[in-house]
Amino acid sequence: MDKNIIVGVVVFLGLIGGGMAYLSMKSSSKTAGKTTNPTQMEIDSSGPQAKTAQPAQNQPGTYIDYNESTFASTSGERIIFFHAPWCFQCREIEKDIKANLGKIPAGVTIFKIDYDSNQDLRKKYGVKLQTSFVKFDASGKVTENFVAYDEPTFANLEKNIL
Repeated sequence: MDKNIIVGVVVFLGLIGGGMAYLSMKSSSKTAGKTTNPTQMEIDSSGPQAKTAQPAQNQPGTYIDYNESTFASTSGERIIFFHAPWCFQCREIEKDIKANLGKIPAGVTIFKIDYDSNQDLRKKYGVKLQTSFVKFDASGKVTENFVAYDEPTFANLEKNIL
C-alpha cells in the first residue's frame, strides 16, 4: 500500500475519533452543571423550577449553570466558576462540589460558566486559568479571585473563597 494512503487513512480516523470525543464531552457538559440535591433550586436556560418548598433559611446555597439574567437577579453572594469540560481538575472539583452541595453556605450561589466560550467575562475579571472562581458580594462588587487548579477540592473552596 502507498505510504500516503496509509497516512491519510490514519489522519481521517483520528479526526473522526476526535470529533466524536468532542461531541460526547460537549453533550455531557450540558447536563453536568445542574444540581441534584432535592433541597435546592434547579435552574437552566428555561428558568427556575422549585424542587421543594422548604423555607429559605434551611436551604444551603446553590450550584447552577451560568445565565446572565439569572446571575443579575440572584441575591446574596455569587461566585462564578470558570469550568472547562476538557479540564480534569474542573471535572474533579465539580464532582466534589456536587458531593458537598449541602455545605454551600446559605445565600451563596455558585454559577458554572464555560471557560472557552466566555472570553469577554474572562477578560473582564482577569481570569487566565480554568478552575478560577470569582466571588461577588450582594451588591455585585468583586471581592475575591481564587484558582483551585492545584487542589481541586471542595475543602479548598471552603478554606479560600466560601
